Amino acid sequence: DNLPPDLRSTRLSPSLASSILGAPPPEGAKVRAAGDFDAGRDMVLMPAHARKVMPCCIVSMRVLPLADRTVVAAGDKMGNIGYWEADGVSEDAGGADGVFRYWPHKGPVLAIVAHQAAPHKVYSSSHQGDICLMDFEEEKYSIIHLWEWPVYSLCQAQNSVGCLYFGDGKGGLTLSDERVGKVLTTWDVHEERINSIDFHPEKPHMLATSSTDRTACIWDVRNIKTKEPDSLKVFKLNKSAQSAYFSPSGRMLAVTSSSICGTVQVFSMDDFEKSHIVEYNNQKGSWPSKSKWLSGAGTTPTYMLETGARE
Repeated sequence: DNLPPDLRSTRLSPSLASSILGAPPPEGAKVRAAGDFDAGRDMVLMPAHARKVMPCCIVSMRVLPLADRTVVAAGDKMGNIGYWEADGVSEDAGGADGVFRYWPHKGPVLAIVAHQAAPHKVYSSSHQGDICLMDFEEEKYSIIHLWEWPVYSLCQAQNSVGCLYFGDGKGGLTLSDERVGKVLTTWDVHEERINSIDFHPEKPHMLATSSTDRTACIWDVRNIKTKEPDSLKVFKLNKSAQSAYFSPSGRMLAVTSSSICGTVQVFSMDDFEKSHIVEYNNQKGSWPSKSKWLSGAGTTPTYMLETGARE
C-alpha cells in the first residue's frame, strides 16, 4: 500500500507513451566510417549520462529500438521495470527526472525485449515464470503468459513481429504467436536453463542459444524436432555459457562463459574451428550481465562485456 501511484496501477504514463509512439522505427544500424569510433573517447561515462533508474539491483536492461531518441528499460530483482527517457526530462508528474517506474512482476525481471518494427510493445519475463506485455499504444500492461518454470530469456525474429521465443529454467525453448495469444510449440534444446536467445541478422531461420549446461548451440528453426532436436553446431565450454550473440554482420558468434576468470570466445561463422579467446576478471564472482555486440561502432566489431571487476 506504500507503493507510488505508478507502481499500483497497470496504466502506463501518457507522456512516456507519446514519446515512444512519436519516434520513427530505425531503418538499421548506422555504421560509422573507419577511424570515426574511438572507444577511449566515445565511451567515457559522463555524469549527465547516468541516472538512478531503480532503487535496487538491476538484473536486466534494454535500449528500445527508436531512431531519434533514447529510452532505456531496466528491470530489478523485486519485479519493477523502470523507463528512463534519457534525452530529456518529461513534464509528466509520474516521470520524475525522466524516469517512470512500474511493478509488473513479483520476482526478478530476467529479460526485456522489444521488436524494432513495434518498439511500443515491450515484453518482459521473470523468475516467477510470468511474461508481461507493456503496450504503450494501449497505455497499459498485462500478464500474457504464466509458465511453469522461470523464463530467463526472450527474443523476437527480425522478420516476425508477432512471434515471441522464450527460454526457461529447464532448457525448453518455446515459440508463442502473440497475434493469437497461443503457444505453438516447445523444444527441449538444453538440459539446463537457457540464458540467451539470438537470431542471425541475415538468416532469419538461424538462432543461437546459451545454457547453464555448459553449451552454446546454433539451430535451424525450420527443422527443430520437439524431442532430442539436432543442432547445426554445439560449442562445449568448461563453465556455464551465459550468452551467445551474433555480431551485427552475422560473421561471428561471441560466447561468454561465467566463472571468476571467465572467457569470451569468438567463433567464425565461416569456419567454426577458427576462434579467439579473451579472458576477463570477474571479481564479484557472479554471472556477468548478458553482454552484446556494439552496433555502428565503425568497421571494427566491438563487443561490450560487464565484468564486475573493481578498481
